[in-house]
Amino acid sequence: MAVLRRALEQLRADTHRQRIVERDPLACVLAYPAPEDREVAGLIAALLAYGRVDLLCAHLREVLRCLGEHPASRLRAGLPRLPELAYRFHRTEDLRALLSGMRTLLLRHGSLGQAFQRHWRSSRELRAALSAFVEELRAASGEAGPGLRFLLADPLRGGACKRWLLFLRWMARSDPGDPDPGPWSRWLPASELLVPLDTHLVRVSRRLGFTARRTASWRMAEEVTAILRRLCGEDPLRYDMPLCYLGIRGYCPPKLGVGACMRCPLVRACPTGGSWAGGRRGAKRGGHGGAGPGRRLEPRTGRA
Repeated sequence: MAVLRRALEQLRADTHRQRIVERDPLACVLAYPAPEDREVAGLIAALLAYGRVDLLCAHLREVLRCLGEHPASRLRAGLPRLPELAYRFHRTEDLRALLSGMRTLLLRHGSLGQAFQRHWRSSRELRAALSAFVEELRAASGEAGPGLRFLLADPLRGGACKRWLLFLRWMARSDPGDPDPGPWSRWLPASELLVPLDTHLVRVSRRLGFTARRTASWRMAEEVTAILRRLCGEDPLRYDMPLCYLGIRGYCPPKLGVGACMRCPLVRACPTGGSWAGGRRGAKRGGHGGAGPGRRLEPRTGRA
């Protein structure tokens, strides 16, 4: 674990020096200085965070433009007029219903944070609190069509709920070295968070041996987070973004090969990468160490 932790710390430092967050939906959230506006923008940004990053960010900016400079105050005053803002699985009527539900929660509780905090205090368990929050928001949004049901996925159904866990990461984490704004960090501990699983993180986690599951699910998120918690108990998502960008930057591509593994900064701590590197060394010696080039590896289930 010590080798992996050192490699991840170096990767984390390199990732933050590159300021990759500029291409992330989080950049739209950080544009608002007030915590209550970051809650509103953060919930919208997280729920819309699917598909190609450039397209979803363009769509997100169009939605947030309708809410002006102070989204929370604008919603309390009434629903804005929305132009046609369809994007993939949701339509304008889904966004209108979502904003209506958010407005109800703002008027009922004062802020989205206070709404979630009520459910958190009641259960002190992340999945139960999140499900109760989703249920309240769904009820406040009115009759839900397919697009709205997609946006407001219930964690109790077992899905990975990547977008909800991404929202909670933004709200609860407040590390000076990270971009997460953390307006809820005073009462929602970062130690309670689960990792938001996107396709890159699923691939990297399987190859590192964090999980043997093939399909992203809530259970997979728990397994991956359990390993990350061993690396940093008070903040298991400390290495979430660096691991994700291993895939984004091509160090851990879908089709694995010796070249990618030899370039990867985690090769010495990765069971899969170590096998590829061993195969290359064995080939140079004329032996058969590890898996040779061109052979697709299955990730090992042992822990790093």
